[in-house]
Amino acid sequence: MKSQTITLIGYLLPQERLKLRLWLDNDLHCPSLKVRKLGHYILEKISELQVGLIEKKTLFHFVSGDIPYNELRINNLLSNLQEVVLQFITFVRRSNDQFANLLDQSLELVDRKAMHFVKRSLRKIDQGILANSQHSYEALFKKEQKLQLEDILHLSEKPHDYSPALQHQMDTLDEYYLVKKLRLACEMQNRSRLIKEQYTIRHLNHLLPLVQITATSNPCISLYFLCLKMLTNRRDQEFENLFKELKISSAFFPEQELRVLYGYLLNFGIDKINSGQSIYYQKIFSIYEAMITSRLIFSNEYISEWTFKNIVTTGIRIKKYKWTKDFIERYKANLPQKDYDNAVAYNLASLYFAENDYSASLQTLLGVEFTDATYFIGAKIIQLKSYYILKESEAFFSLIDSFKKYVSRNKKLSANKILSNQNFLSMARKLYKLRSTKKLITKKSWDQKSKDFGRKLEKLSPIANKDWLKTCYDELN
Repeated sequence: MKSQTITLIGYLLPQERLKLRLWLDNDLHCPSLKVRKLGHYILEKISELQVGLIEKKTLFHFVSGDIPYNELRINNLLSNLQEVVLQFITFVRRSNDQFANLLDQSLELVDRKAMHFVKRSLRKIDQGILANSQHSYEALFKKEQKLQLEDILHLSEKPHDYSPALQHQMDTLDEYYLVKKLRLACEMQNRSRLIKEQYTIRHLNHLLPLVQITATSNPCISLYFLCLKMLTNRRDQEFENLFKELKISSAFFPEQELRVLYGYLLNFGIDKINSGQSIYYQKIFSIYEAMITSRLIFSNEYISEWTFKNIVTTGIRIKKYKWTKDFIERYKANLPQKDYDNAVAYNLASLYFAENDYSASLQTLLGVEFTDATYFIGAKIIQLKSYYILKESEAFFSLIDSFKKYVSRNKKLSANKILSNQNFLSMARKLYKLRSTKKLITKKSWDQKSKDFGRKLEKLSPIANKDWLKTCYDELN
């Protein structure tokens, strides 16, 4: 079993692992030579992709030599190394946050009564805030903290004078509170829709008049207020209003918050599609286009395999085949390496199938071992549909049998997922046989079998790929 410490190091980016080597070599960060040696050994094996094969005994003897194996000792060394790595991760986050560093520095200087140096720190904070003049709840939080420092400084110099910083701090805190309240309210409304459980948003109705007034002068409050109205009222126009404002706001709103707000738009659109409004496929496509242009689909230059799949699926749904193929070719290099083979093969196969190039679709899936159940099931369904269309009877029925065993034995699938796929396979088998008998029996007999199939298909639930089954059934008739 891989240790938690090795798993933790595996989460680090390649450039972070290089910095961790330097961190381990510093006596202040890692005083134990054995912990240091253990850390370097694991980092070396991770870079060679051999880390999953390392046993604790191997680690112990590498660090301690030929003395008898002691599991408690290696566990303690791994635990100590884990603490060093966690401290490093904290340092990485802190070192990337100049404001937090300057704030901590200023508060330490205040405690030491070194107010002249506090002034210098405040000037640097001002320069940083101006350089990153974004309208966000985080920016309001930083502004309130900075104003608190200004008030402390003012009080130290002019204890009996009016402090503008104190007034500004209160005003900024009011704005920050409203933004934070709206952000949480949006998240509650979004999750309530997903989990079918209502959260209680207290005091919001009393605050809405104040929100409406403040929204005219604060873009951040305005955006979250628009979002809350969309998530609460579920109206198309509010969706359009938020999308329009988000495209305008991309220049002065931080990426992290934009991703969250675009995520709400996507969830709203998917909800509309699930309720039968297929026009929202085009709207979702427009959202993805905007996110690609502003590079919001990337995280550390990577695209998650599921974002990649969702974009491809959307492009296929609205028949933007050339655009979709260009997207796959252009951005497949941005997939995480561990997901690359599965994601590229599955999405290309989906595209070829949509273009009616069934042979190319099947060829793309050959030789790919799908490790994720979602990809595996999706790939097998593409193969099954292709065999049906190409009238490959032997391959079709053989795949149904093996697919059925996989679904039944896979313990990671939910009961609903298992049943919906089993029902699909059962109806796909009946559909193929129905088509095969059309020219072998009387029209009256076939019509009766066809009606029986249609009634069963209509009533059966849950069932995966019902639309495809219905389309094939309609074509038979």
